[in-house]
Amino acid sequence: VVSTQSTGLRFMKHNMVSGVATGAFHLSSYDTTTPIEDWVTDLENYLLAQFGAVNAERKKAALLASIGSEAKAVIKNFQPEQADSYDHLVKALKDHYKPQTNEIVERNMFFNMYSEEEEPVEKLHDKIKNTSGKMQLQNSLCECKRQSKCRISRSN
Repeated sequence: VVSTQSTGLRFMKHNMVSGVATGAFHLSSYDTTTPIEDWVTDLENYLLAQFGAVNAERKKAALLASIGSEAKAVIKNFQPEQADSYDHLVKALKDHYKPQTNEIVERNMFFNMYSEEEEPVEKLHDKIKNTSGKMQLQNSLCECKRQSKCRISRSN
């Protein structure tokens, strides 16, 4: 059994009586501990490997048949236009399972950021850039100047 990623697409080789190897794929139901994008990619790879090119209607049917009961309950709460096509359904699932950013926490981390002892300026710059990218700052430059406590340590 060969597994791709942790999402559950496995390739199992079975030897037939004639000695010819054939392949059978198995797709696990969606598990919320893995990113939905990975599971959708596995679904699409599974369909391609099993059936070749598949139209959107068949992809949607395969998704609904294999996604699992927890995600099916989520889908039941979608608006009709969110589930009317495969692409809309995948977008709605990605939006639903997308990690939410707590802006209050992110702002606190940003405005109380300090550099580590002898930390290169480039590393601090990356840290500031990554943290600030998670926030929706209005008038960001003014707000940063006004509120930031970010300090760069200087060694003597």
